Amino acid sequence: MPVYRDETKKKNQFWYEFEAGKKLDGSRRKIRKKGFLTEKEATVAMTKAMNDFFEGTYVEPSKIKFIDYLNDTWLPAKKSLSQQTREMYNSYINRHVKTSSCGNIELGKLNPTHMQKLIVELREKGLAENTVKKIYSIVNTALNNATYQLRLIKENPALYVIDKPQNVKTEILVWDAEESRKFVKESE
Repeated sequence: MPVYRDETKKKNQFWYEFEAGKKLDGSRRKIRKKGFLTEKEATVAMTKAMNDFFEGTYVEPSKIKFIDYLNDTWLPAKKSLSQQTREMYNSYINRHVKTSSCGNIELGKLNPTHMQKLIVELREKGLAENTVKKIYSIVNTALNNATYQLRLIKENPALYVIDKPQNVKTEILVWDAEESRKFVKESE
């Protein structure tokens, strides 16, 4: 069985590898994944990966950094956005996602914990819940694109966030006629 043990490591020492046909240049294509705690974990993961491969549903996890995907692939492809919306998305991505703990993680390594941590970090910055919701929506939409259209990742990790941000309705205080007259009179 193609499950191996790396004797030089104390943790995450098991890995798998299997042949998956040939590349365009004729060389062997191998699918390899490292970092399993036990041989059983590696075997289960390898079996799933082999099944996915032979069913045609296997997706090679992308090594592109999350922030690079957002800035270089996803946002430029959003041709239908107005200039104002594009600038807002760009601002949110570069001011908040880029500086977050998940910005420099490879797209294929993102998981729901990273997405939850992003939300926590945004809230800790003191951003309004509606702003956190907008940033989460941008990230979720971009990861849906990476999953379903571009097939860069198998699943969208943002879908599994436990504490998703919610829109908060803000109460708008409207002056009555008397308060309006008072304001005008005092501002003269």
